[in-house]
This record gives sequence, structure tokens and C-alpha cells, in this order.
Amino acid sequence: MLYTYLIIPKVNLELFNLNYMNVNKSIVLGLFALFAFQLTSFAAASDGTLDSVFSTNLNTAFDGEVKSVSRQSDGKIIVGGSFTTFNGNTRNRLVRLNADGTEDTSFYTSLGAGFNNTVFATAVQSDGKILVGGEFDELNGISRTYFVRLNSNGTLDTTFYTALGSGFNSIVSAILIQSDGKILVGGAGFTDFNGNTRNNLVRLNADGTEDTTFATSIGSGFSPGDVTVLSLQSDGKILVGGDFTTFNSATNAGLVRLNSDGTKDTAFATTLGTGFNNAVRALAIQSDGKIVAGGDFSTLNGVTVQNFLIRFNANGSIDTTFSTNLGTGFTSDGVHALAVQSDGKILVGGNFTTFNGATRNRLLRLNSSGTEDTSFYANLGTGLNNIIKTFSIQSDDKIIAGGTFTTLNGVTRNRLLRLTTTTILSSAVTTTGTSLVLTYGGSLDASSVPATTDFVVNVGGSPITVSSVGISGSAATLSVTPAITNGQVVTVSYTPGVSKITGSVGSLATLLSNQAVTNSVPAPVTSNGGIVIVPYGCTDSKAVNYSNPNYVNHDKSLCKYLNIISTSQNNNFSGSSNICISIKGYMGRGDRDGRNTVTEVRTLQNFLQSKGYLLAIPNGYFGIGTQNAVKKFQKINNIRQTGNVGPLTIKALNNCAN
Repeated sequence: MLYTYLIIPKVNLELFNLNYMNVNKSIVLGLFALFAFQLTSFAAASDGTLDSVFSTNLNTAFDGEVKSVSRQSDGKIIVGGSFTTFNGNTRNRLVRLNADGTEDTSFYTSLGAGFNNTVFATAVQSDGKILVGGEFDELNGISRTYFVRLNSNGTLDTTFYTALGSGFNSIVSAILIQSDGKILVGGAGFTDFNGNTRNNLVRLNADGTEDTTFATSIGSGFSPGDVTVLSLQSDGKILVGGDFTTFNSATNAGLVRLNSDGTKDTAFATTLGTGFNNAVRALAIQSDGKIVAGGDFSTLNGVTVQNFLIRFNANGSIDTTFSTNLGTGFTSDGVHALAVQSDGKILVGGNFTTFNGATRNRLLRLNSSGTEDTSFYANLGTGLNNIIKTFSIQSDDKIIAGGTFTTLNGVTRNRLLRLTTTTILSSAVTTTGTSLVLTYGGSLDASSVPATTDFVVNVGGSPITVSSVGISGSAATLSVTPAITNGQVVTVSYTPGVSKITGSVGSLATLLSNQAVTNSVPAPVTSNGGIVIVPYGCTDSKAVNYSNPNYVNHDKSLCKYLNIISTSQNNNFSGSSNICISIKGYMGRGDRDGRNTVTEVRTLQNFLQSKGYLLAIPNGYFGIGTQNAVKKFQKINNIRQTGNVGPLTIKALNNCAN
């Protein structure tokens, strides 16, 4: 009989404690692929380390503030601001960079002398044309006031500029392109568009003419003060932020939500009351519809809130749990930039110097709950020496940040930087050989194949050499030295020096091997990484050795695990970091007093998972993995480590202990 190894993390061993079942081998074989995929873990998120290749190519970078960063579909980057040089060359207020940070010099050739004053906002249309707004009144020596559209090569779109008529009478500070191609333009003081009274907000049709119906809906617009940030919800509603105090003559300070036709969302406005006591400078909308707002404020509707950052539920009510998790929040100065990553984590940039009592200079990342992702800041060192004004997140999750800063962790980084993305894949590989095959769900940048230095392969915790990388279709094949042997745990980190494999988080979807088979049943193998090997066969009746959680005999338990994958994978509980739980009574292995339902056990598991004690999917069964997680909780809380939930443990849990 042939046997193939499968690898099971020890935290999932509790799933094995089921009644034996006779499973048809063809069914088990059919489930093999699903099982292998479930056990392959991967993640992609920018880890806070500097993209050194990008920084090297920027060289001396910018001599003045970067206010706006926009990305093109081909990976090129539009940078606008108050600078007059890039890398020692005259570049007035607008530059286009290649994906690797070098300059696209042909673009600037088309711009000629560039803009004569600050560029505040940029946006790239789906056809590649580029919208630019700011304080300028000349482009390349020709009168062009406050707002223009460029062709993709950098030349002026004269037809669009003609359609604007006399245009705006003052600064354009925000640009947002709607999904239907219409263009929202926010102002820092304009009161007129093409001879008509328009206070700080206008919507244009795609050709540059005004959407006059929208103008009628917003009435007298926003005043006094500026519109500095615009954001579009998935339902078409429009968020408008700034330091204005009224909208259409009614008191609505700092933030307003408009319906898609420009009328005020009155329910949202009612919840906000009189609004903020100071400017809203940044907005970000989460996938669940919640709204994160940052700025210089400290009160909302006359009530003190966390300084500079707040999250609203979709209906406009304050997300109080998020506020609580911020702790003492930010001090010194405000939040100027926000972005939500594809994994739900929130980037916060500004001029603050502390967060929740700890030094955090101008940049940090929050978990979706509002607690800090401290590992991210650890890689930033001492942080930035001056303000972050803007973020742009690439499709590969790399983070571009621009502002007035000139150093990161004491090293010169003039007004623009990019932080790397590390894609981590880890799996117990059951092959003997020198070839690893990685499949990815994104696309490959045609400009270059990933280099061997883009990958770090660790086997059993020690690095091995990647000698070559080959690409075929949606797979990357790594040649490694020395050969990997049966049962070794392999972790692969992918950190491209320049964007190559792109796509959503986890685009490097699976780590596979040749899936070698053997003609005999070898002894079970354990690893230092907490992984156990179970020979695949379901022919032996030996039981799991629960006295050693690192050891599992080959047995029918594997068949039982396979049988419940289809249901267990649906139990994707994401625990809050501040969960209080209620336990009815004693709880232990098998929950043998019967007083707790699957729901109570799952609640306990969810809590333990949220604190990092339990890595398995909460399944409602109190097994060995849950018992070990309880022991860790008890150790932290100075309770005797029995692994059972008794009176002292119940008390600690109900007090929301750590």
C-alpha cells in the first residue's frame, strides 16, 4: 500500500477526538487536496521595513513637500507637491516615477517647465488620463488655473480645459473620480466655477462640463473653510471632510455625507449633530461600511472624543469599542492620512508623536479592532521626523507614504518612501528533492522575473539556498540546496525588490511539493516547529497519544478529521481583543459535566484565539488544543495550570483577563 504524508499543526489535534468512522478510501483521497490546502498557511502584509531598492532609485528624492500620490494601472506613480527638484533635477511640483522608483523622464519632458505653484491633489482615470489640482495658475508658462487634465504622456488635454470655461477662482485641494466617470472637485477657498457661485465643491461630467443638477442639490455648498478630503462609499454616497462649519447654510462642521445626487444624508447628519470642533483631514472606508476619520479634532457635537481619530458605524454612530481600544490615543498633533489595507488593518499617518502613551512618530498601524499592531512599528525604529500627508497602497500591499519628513529611523528619506510587502508561506513539505513549486493567484509583472534574493526559504528554522527561480503560468518553481527531506517544515518569505508578482493578499496561494509517496509506513515524525506528521492511510487502529501533544500515531483519527473539514472550515470566528465571556460552570476535556453547550465552548475558544493562545479554528469541542491554550491563560494569570476551567479561571475570564 502507498502512503502519503499529511502535516497537521498540533493545535488542531483536538479535532481528532471523534468516534471512529469507516471512510471510503476514494472519498478520503478526494478530500486530500482540500485538507492540504487548509493546512497551508499564508499571509501578505507590509511589515514596516523599508523597500531599499525603491529608496536607492529615488536617490536624493524631493526638496519639498509631497502632498499627493496616485498610482497608474501599469504600476507607475504620480507624485505631486510643493517640490521644485527631484533627485537634483528641476521638477516643478509634479513627477511620474516608474514602479521601481526611477523617474519616467519622458513624462516630465511633456510637462515642460511644470507648474508654478503647489499641486495639492492628483487622480488617475481609467483611461490613463491624469487630473491635477492645486494652487498653480500656470503650466509650462501658459495660464492654467488650479485644475487641469493631462493625457497619459503628460501633455495637456486642451479639450477638457476648454470645457472648464473660466474654471475655478481659487485652490483645488481634493479630487475624487466616481465609478461613472464623473469628477468631484473639492476646494480650499474657491467660491466660483465658470462664473457661477460654487463654494468648495463641484461635480464635473467626464468631459469637464459641470453637473449642474448636483450643484442645485448642494445649494450654497461648504463654508467658511475648506474641503480637504473626499471619499466614495460602495453605495455611491459621498463623504466630504474639511475645516468648514456649514453645509448649505446649516451647521455641519468638519464632515458631511451626501447622497449620490448631492442632497444631504440627513440621518447621518443628525447622528453627528453640530459636528467636529476642528478639521477632518483624512477619511477611509472599510469593507464593512465603517468609516474611519482623522484630523485635528477633539470633540464631536460638543462631547470630548479621542484626539484626532474616530470610527463611525455605517449609520454615523460612534464605534465605541474602537475608541476604547485606542486607549489614550494620539498626542501632540493631528492625523493627516489614513488607509485601510486589504487585510483590514488601518494605516495612520500625521504629525503625532505618541499613541496610547508610547512614542510613535508620525506613522503606525492599527488592527481592525483599534489596538496597535506593534510589530509594524518595531520595524520603523524611531519613526519619521516630520509629517506624513498621504498614503497609497499598491496592489501587492506595499505602502507608499509622502509628506514633509526627511528621515526614517534617523536615515535620510526625503519626503517619499515605500515599505515592503512580505508574503509568508509555511507548510510541512513531504518531499525529498530540490524543487519547490509555489502557485499564485495574482499576475506577473512582465518587466522581470522574481530574483532568487526575493525569496527566503527556511527548513526546520534554518535558511537554505535558492539557486534559481522559474516562472510558468501561475507557478514559480524554486530550486533549493540542499535537498529537502521527508517531514521537514518549510517556510518561504517572498519580498520582491520591485513589484513582480502582484495580486490580492495571499496571492502566493499555496506551497506545494512533489507530494512524494513511499512504499512503507514510517514511524511518526515530530518537528521543532510544533508540527506533527501523520502517515496517510487510515489502516491502523492506534489512538492519538494525548500525553505528548507533539506526537500523533498514524490512525483512523485522520479519517475523522477529513470527515469534518467541510463543516469545520465554515466556523471562521474572529475574536475581539476585549471579549468578556460567560461560563456556566466547570469546563474541561470533553466538557464532561455537560453544563456548557458547544456555543459556550466556542466562545471560550474564540477568546483564547483572540489572545493568541489558540491557533485552531474554534469548533465547540474542548480537546487537547483548547486544554493547552487554557494552561497558557492560567500561567499568565498566576492560576495553577490544570488546563481545566474551574472557579478561579472562570473569575479571570469573566473579568476579561489577558
